[in-house]
Amino acid sequence: LRVLDLQDQSSGADAAALMNPAVLTRFALLLQEENSLGKSARRNMVVVAPNAGPRDDNGHSFVRVVGVSGRPALGDTSFNTFSSSFSLAAERFHSTRATFEPNIVEIRNDEVMAFLSELNDVEWEATQRQEGML
Repeated sequence: LRVLDLQDQSSGADAAALMNPAVLTRFALLLQEENSLGKSARRNMVVVAPNAGPRDDNGHSFVRVVGVSGRPALGDTSFNTFSSSFSLAAERFHSTRATFEPNIVEIRNDEVMAFLSELNDVEWEATQRQEGML
C-alpha cells in the first residue's frame, strides 16, 4: 500500500483543486500511471487530500481520502480485493462518502493513520483469504 498524505499542503490553488473528488481521483490515477513500470504499479495507492474542509461541532477537521487499486500483473486472474477492503475499512471508521464513488471517503484528520492501518490490515486479511491461508 502506497500512501501520499497531502494534509499539510493546505494552501494555494492546488490544495483547493484537490478538494474536488474528481480531481483527487485523477491525481491518484496519474501517480499510479507514473509508477506503471515494475512491481510498484501493482501496489494499491491512497491519497489524502489537503486539510481544507470545515470543522464539525466538536472542532474536528475532515479530509478526503481516495484509494485506487494497482494494475494487475500480466496474466493475473485473481480477484482485486482493494475496493471492498477500502469500503470495509471506511465503514469501520464511520466515514462519510464524499461522492457516490466507493473509493472516496471523508474521515477526521486525526484518524488518518488509524484508517490507513485498518485498511492495510483488512487488505492483508482479504489477500490471505483469497490465497487460502485464512
